[in-house]
Amino acid sequence: MRKLALLVVDLVNDFTQPTGKVYYPSTGAMMPAVVRLINQVKERKILTIYIQQIVELAENERRGKTFISLRESCVEGTGGELLDPRLPIDENDPIIVKRKASGFFKTNLEELLVENGIEAVAIIGTKTNVCVRATAVDASMREFRTYLISDCVSTNTEELNKFHIEDIGKYTAKILTSDELVAMIDSGTI
Repeated sequence: MRKLALLVVDLVNDFTQPTGKVYYPSTGAMMPAVVRLINQVKERKILTIYIQQIVELAENERRGKTFISLRESCVEGTGGELLDPRLPIDENDPIIVKRKASGFFKTNLEELLVENGIEAVAIIGTKTNVCVRATAVDASMREFRTYLISDCVSTNTEELNKFHIEDIGKYTAKILTSDELVAMIDSGTI
């Protein structure tokens, strides 16, 4: 059995709350399944890592970009960048702050996984076609066995979500449902 971690990607208020800057109903609809899965893996002592997108306005301005040219979401200090309050975050759960699409880019995520003896990652969150995909690709490139949990990822439309799940399944990750993941953990076949 490979040692597994659950990566929870970008479930911040701007994506998960109806008042968020880039909220899609499919993301809101998926949240009960996400919370259920997180609770199930935590009951099984699986490391759960929250990955939080924060756009640092000062850094973008320093590099000559303007706020208007950015998508106005996940901006530091707006509240939209905060992790969704429905997530069962414990005080000892690692939170990785990222500034780009991948949870691995210029963060200590890989170091954290290696330190904990992690060999496989299961990825959930939003947006399937951007940050979830970038994190899945980078996990796979770093030779972690990568699983994408199909009922716990979302993006703008169901069609776009389905396309990216299928495409990620062809090249990057094994696609599972949350029930299949839990069954594999319980049977020791992960």
